[in-house]
Formats: sequence, C-alpha cells, structure tokens
Amino acid sequence: MSKTRATHGFTLIELLVVVAIIAVLVALLLPALAAAREQARAALCMANLRQLSVGILAYADDHAGVMYLSYDSLGETWPDP
Repeated sequence: MSKTRATHGFTLIELLVVVAIIAVLVALLLPALAAAREQARAALCMANLRQLSVGILAYADDHAGVMYLSYDSLGETWPDP
C-alpha cells in the first residue's frame, strides 16, 4: 500500500511566486500608464484652449470683429468707439 496524499489547493511558496510575478508586471506597466495619463492631460488642455478660441472668435464675429476690453481693476475704461 502506497502512502500517496492527495493535495488540494496551493502551497505558500506557489502563492508567493504568483504575487511576485504580478508585482513585477505592475512595476513594468506603471511608466506606460503615467505617459498615457500625461498625453490625456495634454489633449484635454488643447481641447479647452480650442473651445476658448472658438468662443472668442464667436464673440468677435457677433460684434463686428471688435473685442471690447476694460481696465476695471485700474478704475479706467476704454473710450467708446
């Protein structure tokens, strides 16, 4: 009669090896994730600048190509055109 023991589950060593492999993979992916996040931030900034320029051009188009500015913080205003 042989004394074979049926094992169910994983040993502690196997679990530690799997955790170590996952940690190495995550460490390799973090720089790529940071670069993708920076590209997304730059794209959002460009979209915001584009929307701002579209609004400024629409305002100028509605007012015969003139942008009225004021010096309210200095207590002065532009003369009427």
